[in-house]
Amino acid sequence: MYALDLETGRASRVYEAPAAWWIDEENIALPRRDGSVVVSRFNRSELAITGEPALLVSDVRLSSGGGGFSASGEGTLLYVSGPPYTVTGGGDLVEIGPDGETSLLESEILPDFDNGGLSISPDGTYLAVTRLADNDSEPDIWVKELPDGAFRQLTDSDSADYRPQWSPDGRYVTFISDREGSPAFYRRRVDGGVPAELVHAVSDGAVREAVISPDGEWLAAEVDQRIRVYRTGSDEPTDVIAERARWFTISPDGRWIAYTGDRGGTPQVYVRPFPNVSQGDLVQVSIDGGVQPFWNRDADELFFRYEGNVSLARVSYTADSVFRPGPPEPFLNVAGFIGVNGYFWLAALPGGTRFLTIAPEGGRLSEFGQPVLERNSWTEAGARAGGR
Repeated sequence: MYALDLETGRASRVYEAPAAWWIDEENIALPRRDGSVVVSRFNRSELAITGEPALLVSDVRLSSGGGGFSASGEGTLLYVSGPPYTVTGGGDLVEIGPDGETSLLESEILPDFDNGGLSISPDGTYLAVTRLADNDSEPDIWVKELPDGAFRQLTDSDSADYRPQWSPDGRYVTFISDREGSPAFYRRRVDGGVPAELVHAVSDGAVREAVISPDGEWLAAEVDQRIRVYRTGSDEPTDVIAERARWFTISPDGRWIAYTGDRGGTPQVYVRPFPNVSQGDLVQVSIDGGVQPFWNRDADELFFRYEGNVSLARVSYTADSVFRPGPPEPFLNVAGFIGVNGYFWLAALPGGTRFLTIAPEGGRLSEFGQPVLERNSWTEAGARAGGR
């Protein structure tokens, strides 16, 4: 987490956390990996935390994005009580069958990181995954031949490397990294050799996700929750989805882009023509909320997750000059797997009936937490923060 002075433009790294909450002019609440939240004194002129933090609450069900907690300026806390979504005891690589049964492929590939994603190569034979190795402070990209090949480290950076994707020809793994200070789009050959190379960066934001089209001619990138389209190798976007949009995917034939949009207050899955995303018909695919779409490479199907983190839906479609989706069909319960509240840890195997995901060691996380409302709870902790 960084603090930015809007007057001077100065930025300072403050805390290793996905979120923070102002609770008054001097104090901020900060989440920890163990599910606790502390309150700390914040010095605005120095853009830094000062003094020792004080424990605020210890059993918050925090997501990888920091959700599940809120504090009012009058001292009231509202949070979801329960075990955190993040996993510190090891994440297992598992295969999910059509009936929801799971089979273990490899144990504890993920000791302490749950926000990086996984991806299966175009021919279905290799997996790329974000993995935090023992004694490593930042996650890197690893590859594995399916189903039982050994993991091999592909990137080794002092900064986080995450969100792996495969190039259309399967020769490269692309990923997001902040190794140059701001998140940008990189790639590295699967066979190693030459170092990772920068593919795309922007000067007016941070690249959170990027995908190369199947024909290699186009690049789509999410920059500050807006999706931009570029000619490969160009710095100027040719088109943009102007509304808030994220979690996008390009169809196997390169003609459509599916994404999560928030046009009416509820996240829904939409499809637009690609690469001319501002032209043609906008088609809403989900009905009762939907996020994180991805395509079945072997059939005219689009998958997405219901916004309540409970199940996947599949949508059959026809597409000539117009994209025509059928009704969404819920078919697979994914509650409790790592990442369902943030970046999605799920990838379809060839055929689109079996999936790979990361599960907590020993099974799924508990599915639900309990809402808790506490009044006048943070004021005493705020007085303790910083030794006051």
